[in-house]
Amino acid sequence: FWEFKEFHGEILIARHLGKYGVIDRNGNIILDTIYEKIEYLSNPNYLRVTKEGAMGVVSTDGRVIVPLKYNYIGDMSENLIIVRSGWLYGCYNKEGEMVIPCDYSSMSEFKNGMTIAGPLKKLGYMNNKGEFIIEPFADEAYHFSDGCARVVVDGRTGYIDIDGNWVIEPTYDGGGNSSIGIIPVMTNGKFSYITKDMHVISKVEYTTAEDFDPEYRVARVSNNNKWGIINEVGREIIPVQYDILHILPDGYIYVEKNKKCGVYTTGGALCFPTKYNRVQYEVGEPLYGAGYITISSDTEVFRIDKQGNNV
Repeated sequence: FWEFKEFHGEILIARHLGKYGVIDRNGNIILDTIYEKIEYLSNPNYLRVTKEGAMGVVSTDGRVIVPLKYNYIGDMSENLIIVRSGWLYGCYNKEGEMVIPCDYSSMSEFKNGMTIAGPLKKLGYMNNKGEFIIEPFADEAYHFSDGCARVVVDGRTGYIDIDGNWVIEPTYDGGGNSSIGIIPVMTNGKFSYITKDMHVISKVEYTTAEDFDPEYRVARVSNNNKWGIINEVGREIIPVQYDILHILPDGYIYVEKNKKCGVYTTGGALCFPTKYNRVQYEVGEPLYGAGYITISSDTEVFRIDKQGNNV
């Protein structure tokens, strides 16, 4: 072996003469170096392998889970693996049993025990036994969120419940997903927000309206490439005036305007005005992950903790 990837648990993907295999920490060969490609699935006990253009799945103890004969294999979701033979999709479980035959022209990853699947051009909702809970009827369909799912029929967007009944009839040009009972919907290229019972919470229209954050109960909105925040009653608690705006996991909102940075809380309180050159943060990471933040202006660099103390 002359090339190794890092150990993942007790195994290591190794390359020899342009082919890949798997060894354990003691150097024992689990899979011979005969594959053009080996990839970990989201469950690291399973590997997607490719040989002579065909794909399969093996376990890290060398068992064949999915035979090496498919032209597409997705990631594992809810212990199920979606495969494609030709242009038709099916599904295996992690024990290597084919639970859904390759009879469907479309199949999504599983979420909450369901996949979106269908023959030809119509989509419905199927359980992990291959039984349709909602028969195929939609041109586009999305996973359930907050008790309802967005679907498109004849170019119009609406929302259904788990029984397939309309929560909101398909009358909109587009929309987002339901969260905390509120849904962004689009008419004539502009977004507004409504509740599941069709109550309008925001009469202001936006060019972009994102789903509500279920923890902080706020949503990002924009007009003319400027961003702001509205709350669950439709009030703009951060004005739509910022070039960049990110909701961070610890309840703070980073904003940037004219290349100057600032910080709000998700309640709309201003922590630091937009006068700083840099506020150190990473998208998707807590603002105060280290217990403090580093801020720089034209004249100084300083650190501040959550209580506003200079550290």
